[in-house]
Amino acid sequence: MNKFWNIVLSLVMVIGLSVAVSAQRGNDQKKPPPKGDSPKVEPREKPPPRNNPRGGDKPKKPGSGFALVWRNEEIRLA
Repeated sequence: MNKFWNIVLSLVMVIGLSVAVSAQRGNDQKKPPPKGDSPKVEPREKPPPRNNPRGGDKPKKPGSGFALVWRNEEIRLA
């Protein structure tokens, strides 16, 4: 009896999968609507550069430094 239900189950699965595959074969793909003309963008003239209120070029960034200090101490506890 158990073999009978295994055969029935496998037949149902094969039939179900074949129906599912055949349903996906349709060439009913929806086409997107046609796009209109894209808007045209006209470039504007660039505004003149602003003058630095301090005059001259932009202020420079501050420099950086690195120091290494080595202390050689000997500590004796009585």
